[in-house]
Amino acid sequence: MEISQADTEALLLVNAIFLVDQLSATFRPEALQELGYADCSEEDMALVRSLLAPQALAPLAMPVQISAERMGRGYPRFTLAAPRIE
Repeated sequence: MEISQADTEALLLVNAIFLVDQLSATFRPEALQELGYADCSEEDMALVRSLLAPQALAPLAMPVQISAERMGRGYPRFTLAAPRIE
């Protein structure tokens, strides 16, 4: 979180809405298209806004432990590609 707080040009943090308990957050509905839904139609955006729900912050703050021995092993790697539908 410290790095993202120092990034003054990042759009995510300035558009985040933290719940009172500070355990979860969501984003301002009017900023969603700029944050990651730029190619969506208005119909799609209406669906996105209706499904948007606060997300837990704990996984973002939890430290990750890695070791040289296990780096790159034990976890399958996948690349997902989807055709663009117009």
